[in-house]
Amino acid sequence: MRMRGLTSWLSLSVILLIGLSAADYIVFLYHQRQGSPLSFVTVREFVAAPLKNGRYEYDYLGDMDVPCVSALLPHQRMSPCWWVSVHRDHWNQ
Repeated sequence: MRMRGLTSWLSLSVILLIGLSAADYIVFLYHQRQGSPLSFVTVREFVAAPLKNGRYEYDYLGDMDVPCVSALLPHQRMSPCWWVSVHRDHWNQ
């Protein structure tokens, strides 16, 4: 009986995830047809340069506008805007 409940719970979870992904993609396509589904978020860009003594020097490069998609999931190799707005510091090495 326990295995049956676990199987039905897992299958329901998979169906919900597929449905969420499909709905997000349909909304993304709708926004794409209406205009541009892209937005821009300003992020701070930093670089970490290694020094000879093994330490790092951290330099601020400035603010940069990063394109992102107005969706729940990533599309066209771009991160969702909610993710970019939470992670505003970009580090390069």
